[in-house]
Amino acid sequence: MVKGHILSKGNKGQLSVPVILVCAILLLCGAAAFKEYGKWKKKADAQHAIVMAAEAAKAKAAADAAAYASAKAAHKASVLALRPALDEFSDALQVAKSTGRIALPTPVLSMQKAYRRFQDLQTTECLSIGKKSVEEWMRYTILGFTEFMQENRDTLVSMSTVHFGAAAKADAKGAEEFEACAPKPPEIDTPSKQP
Repeated sequence: MVKGHILSKGNKGQLSVPVILVCAILLLCGAAAFKEYGKWKKKADAQHAIVMAAEAAKAKAAADAAAYASAKAAHKASVLALRPALDEFSDALQVAKSTGRIALPTPVLSMQKAYRRFQDLQTTECLSIGKKSVEEWMRYTILGFTEFMQENRDTLVSMSTVHFGAAAKADAKGAEEFEACAPKPPEIDTPSKQP
């Protein structure tokens, strides 16, 4: 056997110093490389998590936008279904406002027909709240005109003004309730809002 070889006669069962040094250096290099790999892996995982979070946020924003567009279209369709009867009532109301007391039965009858048509319409649960207020506005408006037609000029208290006042309040309330039913656009996360 060659002298100085790991298993030479003089070194039976023992490792030589250069071999131990090489092994120690290899172990230290391996440990350092593994430590650097751990740092790189941690950084890569963090970057991957950021990319995944951004993609998830983008997908959520797209889904929220689609849901908002769908809700907005459904809301618009529900409101548009109420429009014809409401417009018919408003048209008759405009005619009644410019009609003399003696000729009021015709526009008041038109308002009553539109009111009944409006009552028969079906709508969403949320819009039904505003619809009830609009029905109240229509009813008080009709009552106001009916009282005005029946009033005797000698009467001190005019009920028509009371009914018209209640109609105005119901109209404002209905407008607020319809507005509350409108779908709200989704919130857009900005970098300042993200943790």
